[in-house]
Amino acid sequence: MSEFRDYRISEQNSRIKREALFLPEHFVKNYLKKKNDEKEKINQACEDHEQMFVVALSANDHTTYDWIVDSGATQHMTFEQEWFTTYKRISPRKVFMGDDTILEAIGKGNIKTTMQVGGELTHTTITQVLHVPKMKNNLISVSKLISKGLKVEFDKDGCKVNNARGVVVAQARRDKNLYLFNVNVRKDMAHIANSLEEGAMLWHERFGHLNMASFKELNAMVDGMNLKEVSLHHICEGCVKGKHQRTSFSKDRAMKASQLLEIVPMRATSHGGMQYFLTFIDNFSRKIHVYLSKVKGEAFEKFKKYKALVENKIGHKIKVLRSDNGGEFVLKKFDAFLAECGIQRQTNAPYSPQQNSLAERAN
Repeated sequence: MSEFRDYRISEQNSRIKREALFLPEHFVKNYLKKKNDEKEKINQACEDHEQMFVVALSANDHTTYDWIVDSGATQHMTFEQEWFTTYKRISPRKVFMGDDTILEAIGKGNIKTTMQVGGELTHTTITQVLHVPKMKNNLISVSKLISKGLKVEFDKDGCKVNNARGVVVAQARRDKNLYLFNVNVRKDMAHIANSLEEGAMLWHERFGHLNMASFKELNAMVDGMNLKEVSLHHICEGCVKGKHQRTSFSKDRAMKASQLLEIVPMRATSHGGMQYFLTFIDNFSRKIHVYLSKVKGEAFEKFKKYKALVENKIGHKIKVLRSDNGGEFVLKKFDAFLAECGIQRQTNAPYSPQQNSLAERAN
């Protein structure tokens, strides 16, 4: 004969509420066991999806660049994909909000930021940030900060984050009941980087750096690319460098001599085998003196001969010696000799032979 007892079973926070009166004991035990098994399955699902439970907030009184310090969030989160400097697509993960709404995180990465700490700008990288497109706020997880070895302190005026040495690395202000970090994303570092656009970049390079507008049309015309979207604002470093223009060198008359021997440019160039010739050109008269030498190291001795010859012949002193940065010209003894004679040395900028165009044309 079954034993009857008085059990009252209520399920709170459920759509169905029941009361069992005078039920057999084994029925009640099986019922409770079933409910416990269901809870375990739910908990296991949470672990599999790495769900995050965050508070529900309104976005009325703070700006896009405010990050809310949230003790209920298990991950840093943002809705803005363009802020990421590194980005990786992930399998969708559920994010449970405090108002029972469920959102999805679709990516993860790092964001380089700038914020004010003690009146000074500091550069900080927020790591392992989840991208949740439908969120209305940016969240900083207190638990994540603490797991990094940081210490978070709250008071009535705001919040401070200290490193292991006790140095303040971030400060948040208090706005009503929220603690907010005002973060400026470093635009020079931020870019859109997801798996689809990485694929687009690869195809962009395969097609000889085809412009993205034409590439978007091509994507719709052919089969096999399997790209759902192509950003028109994707930045290709090779394209940017390839389209750089070099400013023309000045043709100012200040670069030209006004009298004999005022500027004497020279240039050494190989002429095949072990034979070399060295040219000295007067900038005013364009008269060229050529000296043959077996090795480049004789440039200093050849210049002393040239100097003695022209100064004695013309009666003017050499004032400026212009050359490239060749090792035969920038010797210490060469510099000492020029300084002793009061001759100014001028050299080209690296890889800019056009600055000594007179000697280049002569050679």
